[in-house]
Amino acid sequence: MLSIRTLSSLQAIPPTLPDYHICDQRYGNNLNLIDCDFVRRSMPAGVSAVPYAVDTSGARFALPFSMQHGVCMISVEVAGPTSIHTYVAAPNDIRGMAGWLQTECVAMSGRGGFITKGISNLVDYVTSSTASVRLLNSYPPSTAFLTVSITGTGPDFKDPSPGNTDPSIAMLLGDSVRDAWSNSLPGSPTRQLLAKRSNFYRSQSARMRTRGSRQWWSAAVDPVTQDEMTYECDAKLGRPKEVDCLEIEFGELGADGDKVDLIPAVAKTLSLSGFMKAGKLAGLIVNFR
Repeated sequence: MLSIRTLSSLQAIPPTLPDYHICDQRYGNNLNLIDCDFVRRSMPAGVSAVPYAVDTSGARFALPFSMQHGVCMISVEVAGPTSIHTYVAAPNDIRGMAGWLQTECVAMSGRGGFITKGISNLVDYVTSSTASVRLLNSYPPSTAFLTVSITGTGPDFKDPSPGNTDPSIAMLLGDSVRDAWSNSLPGSPTRQLLAKRSNFYRSQSARMRTRGSRQWWSAAVDPVTQDEMTYECDAKLGRPKEVDCLEIEFGELGADGDKVDLIPAVAKTLSLSGFMKAGKLAGLIVNFR
């Protein structure tokens, strides 16, 4: 059986901000630690970075792929609206991402979850005043990022794609744009653009659900050409010519230190309960999609 000592010796690579991880029972509950460790140890290994072929069958290193064993599946996917042919990564880094989820999610609470890598390029892009989010192909290839997820098995968990459909991604983008807004010049066109863009991503997050099908960029509009504010701002302010919607929305959250209830779609879950019991090993299944 796996022990705390064994887990401490695993290659577990934590995310570096703005990358992050989430543990959520909706990605799997009562997951077996030994099953997940078997899958992780069966994943391709290698210290050097290699080009992974994206959406191409027959390649030695290809994305996306999933591997499952018993009640645990690990999936590796490239996320984002842009189409790319290759993604360069070190196999051991991907194993380390899975190792982090194994120790932080499966071992601590028996839950599944996901972790991101390389999302900083996307954050930098959406916080730029020169970026356009009007068309899907306006996101450059450099904004693609990697996700590793640990889930349950079965049809319900096929192709989890958390980097495209988890509401926390949209919330991260909205919060990042909000931070850029707070550092912008009051009354400037850039400030107005960032306010609308933050509202878009934050509204997207509220419309999404964990393991749903709505993507964080769907129905994207360029805030520069958008004629209307969000309906919340229109209703409260009578469609003013210039307004920072963020100033109004954040002002209604209350004073610092007040309790604010978040909607379930954007709440992050991290349980610190006990270890899961180990089970018997079964056959390993690898799927290239």
